[in-house]
Amino acid sequence: MSKTGKSTEGSAPGELVQGRLFPAAISASIDIAAPASLVWQVLTEFDRYHEWNSFCPKVSTDFELGSAVVMRVRLLPDRKPLRQVEYLNLLQPGHQFAWGYRFGGALLLQANRYQRVEALAPDQSRYSTIDQFSGLLVPLMNRLYGGYIRRGFEDMARGLKAQAEALVTDSDRRGMAD
Repeated sequence: MSKTGKSTEGSAPGELVQGRLFPAAISASIDIAAPASLVWQVLTEFDRYHEWNSFCPKVSTDFELGSAVVMRVRLLPDRKPLRQVEYLNLLQPGHQFAWGYRFGGALLLQANRYQRVEALAPDQSRYSTIDQFSGLLVPLMNRLYGGYIRRGFEDMARGLKAQAEALVTDSDRRGMAD
């Protein structure tokens, strides 16, 4: 999907399915007092991530299946964000997308991060994310970085909530002034 919202729905043939070797997952979710369409808009405006996403302040992608997703991820506190490249492998516009990577093939480390927005009511939605890992390096990765990843996902969820709810509040204020 391009930034204008035009694309083909569905998953890429390369969607990464969690393997059976040391499977693990890290997740976060949050309810947001904003319509799902607005939350999706904020979530997919990658050029504005620096405004609200302290965990991943920069993302560059064409947002089309198979395209590279070049990110700057602040994995460790008080450190510069690290460059990370993953590939978009699932896209269901308005609902969910996923990107992932393999390090040393599926045997060593494979990860696929799903991000989903669901409508709970016309003005209420839920954002959820889960990163599914598998491979021989998962126990070490979890021990060294699992807590940082979890905290980063939770920070991102809170940032998304604050940004979307602020936009609803700004819109409401403008409507009352008319």
